[in-house]
Amino acid sequence: AHETGDHDAALNLMMAHRIFIPRLGASNAQRDLLSLFGIDMARRAKASALQAQLVQEREFARGMARQ
Repeated sequence: AHETGDHDAALNLMMAHRIFIPRLGASNAQRDLLSLFGIDMARRAKASALQAQLVQEREFARGMARQ
C-alpha cells in the first residue's frame, strides 16, 4: 500500500500490526526505524494527531533505551 501511494491504507495496516513489532526481536535501531516509518506514513496520510502521538511514543522509547 505504501509503495502504491495509498498512505491511508499503509497507515491502517501498520497501526493494526504494530503490537507485534516487539515480538520481532529486532534491535532498538530496527524498532526505531519502524517507528520512523510509521511517523512518515502518518505524515503522508495527513494524520497530524496520530503523527504527534507516534513522535511522542518514539521519544519515550528512545529515552527508555538509553537507560
